[in-house]
Amino acid sequence: MSKKTLFSKVHAIESLRIAWEQIYQNGISSPSKETKSSVKKFKLNEHKNLYKIRLELRKGIFSFDGIKGIGAKKIKSKGAPRPIVLSPPSVRIVQRSILNVLQLCYSRGY
Repeated sequence: MSKKTLFSKVHAIESLRIAWEQIYQNGISSPSKETKSSVKKFKLNEHKNLYKIRLELRKGIFSFDGIKGIGAKKIKSKGAPRPIVLSPPSVRIVQRSILNVLQLCYSRGY
């Protein structure tokens, strides 16, 4: 019996689906119109998009593109804007999948 690598767990379609569900729930309730729009667009071809991410990860060609930083106003403070990173759903899904796999390993004492 062979052990799965952490990377194989990250790009497993079930891991990507779980990550997508989390990203979708957060994105659809976001106050950002851009975020809502991007998750709705991703959802239209959800199955195809998840398999594309999986394939790109397996081939080593996935790219963390489309990330942009912005300064968001603090709601309850008059301090300097806090940095926010806006990423497309594909990037957030991969990041969430990595986080989920690492948290699972940590909780099990990998």
